[in-house]
Amino acid sequence: MAAMDYSVREAAGALGVSDRRIRAMIREEILPGRRSGGRWLVRRVGVELRKRRGGKPGRPLSHRNAWALVSKLSGNGWPALSAWDRSRLERKLERGSLLSLADQLGRRAEPRLFRADSRVLDDIRSDPALVRSGVSAAREYGLDVRAPGIVEAYAQRDYVDQLVYRYSLQPADVVDANVVLHVVNGPVPRSADDVAPLAAVALDLIESGDARSQRAGRELARRTR
Repeated sequence: MAAMDYSVREAAGALGVSDRRIRAMIREEILPGRRSGGRWLVRRVGVELRKRRGGKPGRPLSHRNAWALVSKLSGNGWPALSAWDRSRLERKLERGSLLSLADQLGRRAEPRLFRADSRVLDDIRSDPALVRSGVSAAREYGLDVRAPGIVEAYAQRDYVDQLVYRYSLQPADVVDANVVLHVVNGPVPRSADDVAPLAAVALDLIESGDARSQRAGRELARRTR
């Protein structure tokens, strides 16, 4: 199993940028990082996700504003926002679509990868504290993507430790993971089918490492415009 974290230098090499830029990306919460023994470590999954997105231009939106755009693009209207924030987001929508804005929506959640015993996957999938997304919600949006051996869902940060303990989840790399949690700082909206909003599901599919899922995500994203 590969290490779960990169050093700053390793992350810089993977993304083709300087060590200084990696530290700035951690400070700006573009990359998930943590301090250990006086040095910064960068979550490998965050670096891999950044590589898939291609590092397109545009400063990432805050967690709150990213979810505001997800809500609007999913057909749920604008949540409560300041007049200035709403005006800025409306201008973004006038110039772009979910596909063109995807790289700016990365702060909506922090990806965490785990390995679970296959016998508890159905229990995890039906856990009421989770909101299914990505491959675990594709069917609800009429997409022909199936991954019965994987659970992908949004989870509130305060609940993650309980989930890890309850289901004996072990940190995993991209190859070994069968539980993908998108960790958020507050409640996640649910659709009428009890899954994540359309735009969130589309983004999670697009950001996956599977070509078929990415195609399905782009198809779903086109329904938002």
